[in-house]
Amino acid sequence: MSPSFDGLAALRIAKEKCPDVPFILVTGKLGEEFAIEKLKEGATDYVLKGNLKRLIPSVERALAEAKLITERKRAEEALRQSEERYQKQFKEAIDAIFLADLETGMIVDCNIAASKLVEREKSEIIGKHQSFLHPAGDIKDGVSKTFKSHMTGESSELLEDRVITKSGQIKDVAIRASKITIEGKEVMQGIFRDITERKQTQEALRESEEKYRLLFEGESDAILVFDGPSRTIIDVNTAAQKLYGYSREEFLNMQLKDVAAQPEESEKTFQIALTGKLLQVPLKYHRKKDGTVFPVEISAGTFSLRGQTIVIGAIRDVTEKKQAENDLRESEERYSTMVNFSPNVVLVHKGGTIHYINESGIRILGYLRDEIIGKTVLEFISDDSKELVAKNMQRRISGEHVENYEVKVITKSKDVKYFLVNAAIIPYENEKASLVVLFDITERKQAEEKIGQKMSEMERLKKRFYM
Repeated sequence: MSPSFDGLAALRIAKEKCPDVPFILVTGKLGEEFAIEKLKEGATDYVLKGNLKRLIPSVERALAEAKLITERKRAEEALRQSEERYQKQFKEAIDAIFLADLETGMIVDCNIAASKLVEREKSEIIGKHQSFLHPAGDIKDGVSKTFKSHMTGESSELLEDRVITKSGQIKDVAIRASKITIEGKEVMQGIFRDITERKQTQEALRESEEKYRLLFEGESDAILVFDGPSRTIIDVNTAAQKLYGYSREEFLNMQLKDVAAQPEESEKTFQIALTGKLLQVPLKYHRKKDGTVFPVEISAGTFSLRGQTIVIGAIRDVTEKKQAENDLRESEERYSTMVNFSPNVVLVHKGGTIHYINESGIRILGYLRDEIIGKTVLEFISDDSKELVAKNMQRRISGEHVENYEVKVITKSKDVKYFLVNAAIIPYENEKASLVVLFDITERKQAEEKIGQKMSEMERLKKRFYM
C-alpha cells in the first residue's frame, strides 16, 4: 500500500463513491478529538488496533444502522411520490376540492376546478373562512351545515349544500368530506360536485308532477326517467322501486349503467332513443339491487324539458314469459318424436298424401279417419297457409332443415285452428315419409290477440299522455 494512502484517504474515497455504505475506521491513533473529527467526516465508527474485539459488534451495529437509514429513505421516497401523485390528482380533478384547517376553518388550498366553481381566483379563496363559500343564510354558528356535520363526525356520506359564486349565483353541490393529513397537519378535504343542472331538472319535473303523477305511479310497468346528456336517473315510479329493489333516493344517485347488465348494448339503444325515435326493444337484460340479472322489454321515447332532452323508458319484466318460451321449446324438442298416445295431432304423409293420423287428430279436427286417410295435407290447410306448407314440405324432402312454423287448419265444422308444425323425415313402410306433429296453439293465439289489443290501447293512452 502506498505510504500516502491510509484509512483517512480511504474514508474520503468511500464517502465520495458510495456515501450510503457504512465505513469503520481501524486506527492506532488515540484521542477523543480525533474520533469526533473522523465521525464528522463520515466514518460510521472507529476501532483501535489494540482493541479489535470491538470490530465485529461495530460492523453489526453499522449494518443495522445502514438498514434503518435505507428503509427510512425508501419510506421518504414513497411518501414523496405519493404526495406528488396526490398533488397531480388534486390539481387535475374534475370535481372542486377545498382543503380547510380543522381548528380554524380557514381554507389552506384548492384546485383549479374549485376556482371555476365559485368563479374566483385561487388567491381570493386561500386564507378565507370556509363559510364564505356558502350563502349567508346557510351559515349557522359560523360554519356551513355540511362542514359542521363532517367536523363532528355526524356524517361522512355525500351531503347536498349550496355555494355562492363571485357574481352572486347560487349553485347546488354534493359534498363528500374526509379528514386527511398533509405535511403532518390534519385538514378537512371537501370534494364538491356541481349538481345545479341535475337539481334544476328535478325541480322542473316536480313542477309538472301533479299533471302525470297519478298515471305515472299507477303504471304497472317500471318507469325510469333519465337526463339525456348525463344518463342520470331523475325520476322513477313505485313499480320500478319494487322491480329493482332500490329506493327512490338510491335511484336518484344512479345512472343507466347501474341498472344495465349489458352497459355497452344499453348505451347504443340509449343513443338511438336520443334521436327522438320511439323505440320498442324486444329483449335486454337488467340487474337488480341484489345482483339478479333478468330479461326486460323496453319502450322508450324522449321529450324536451326546459331545453334539456329527457329519456323515458317503460320496462317490463319478461322473466315468466321467457321461461314459458323456454319451457315450450324444450317441450317441443322432447315430444317431437312421440307418436303413440300423443294428445297432439300426429300424422304421417308421403309426398303430401296422408297415410296415418292419431286419435287426437281425428278428435281435434272433427273428421272421420276415412275422411282424412288418402287425402292430401293441403286439403285441410287454410288458403293463406297453403303456400308456406307446400314450400316447407319441399324443403324438408330435399334434406333442408325446417324450423317449427305456424299454420291455420280448417276443421270439419269450418272453424279455423292454429297449429305449430314440427316435422321430421322418417322411414315408413320402407319409404321416406314425413312425421308431423301439430301442436294446437289456438287458445294462445287468441290470448295473444287479446293481449295485443290491450297493449295497443295502453300505447294509445301513453301517447296521449306524453304528447
